Amino acid sequence: METLLVRRSRDSRRQILDRARGRRDSRDICPRVSRRARHAMDRVHRNVTVRPGQGHRARAEVRINRPGDRAGHGPRAHEQRRGQPADPPHQRGDGLPAHRASDRAPPVARDMTESDEHYGVKALPELYKEWSASGMVANIGTRLVEVDYGKLVLEGHMTAESHGFPTSRGPIVHGGAIATLADEALASVAFTVAEEGETTLTADLKIDFLRPAKPGRLVARATVRHRTRRLAFCEATVEQGHSHVVAEARAVIAYVKA
Repeated sequence: METLLVRRSRDSRRQILDRARGRRDSRDICPRVSRRARHAMDRVHRNVTVRPGQGHRARAEVRINRPGDRAGHGPRAHEQRRGQPADPPHQRGDGLPAHRASDRAPPVARDMTESDEHYGVKALPELYKEWSASGMVANIGTRLVEVDYGKLVLEGHMTAESHGFPTSRGPIVHGGAIATLADEALASVAFTVAEEGETTLTADLKIDFLRPAKPGRLVARATVRHRTRRLAFCEATVEQGHSHVVAEARAVIAYVKA
């Protein structure tokens, strides 16, 4: 009897060994699956029925709720939206239901023009007489010129003997004296928006010196840009002569109990 021997190729042996050892193709499935099969898998696993083409752009639809009418969709819905009120009848402007009372307090609206009724504006002139009687404030000769809610103008008198620095072109005002005047103006303008029982402390101060100042009268103009519960963000300019700005300063002022 003749026996027919068939030798398997090396590729078949390698495939058998790979299956025995548990090896598998670790490549991404996308290169190994056709595009048509990929779309079929998306419909099954991702619950996608129709995939828009590359040139298709979905158009936003606006829902219009009319009294006693069905909701309408369409490209011209935004024109109909203009005639509707900004707040629905069942909702207030602050987002709360119109029929339900809430403990939330309304936001406090502070008017910068009502300076006569605010504590800080009324108390600052009297307190500044005490502050400017001694210490560094008295050394630079500061005086209040204008006081308003969130605004303040302060002047200082610098002398060559007390605040000067010698140079080849004559004495100039030391930068520390200019920074002191700016700091005093920033802390004082923050006090104009303070509540009763609060005082101000400088938490952060940044100053840019633009040009040298000669001994004499310097004017600091300060404003409050923003105030939170504990902090005030202020800025000021120090000028000499006809509005020649010699320095610009920014500060974060903290409110503490007096």
